[in-house]
Amino acid sequence: MMTDPLDNIISHVSDITGVRLHELMSSRKQQGIVDAKQIYVYLAVETTSKSYIQIAKAISKDHTTVMHAYKKAKYKIDVDMRWLTKLRRTIKQMGLPLIV
Repeated sequence: MMTDPLDNIISHVSDITGVRLHELMSSRKQQGIVDAKQIYVYLAVETTSKSYIQIAKAISKDHTTVMHAYKKAKYKIDVDMRWLTKLRRTIKQMGLPLIV
């Protein structure tokens, strides 16, 4: 049985960022948790063919929340070196090709 790619991304993001699964699914707004959620959303959109609805459901969110997180993530790639470094570290540790 193949594992769900979203579960795989969530697991890796949680392990790499140190943000627990329940925190990824929470409504907490601490910067580290927000960063981890945005990294999950960015990788889910960019590396899977899953819909926003499916990506959102995996972390108990609404699809509009995921759409906003993806928009913010794309913006941060250009303006937030700290966040981009976290994203690149996550991509590398997951063994994915560097997409940013």
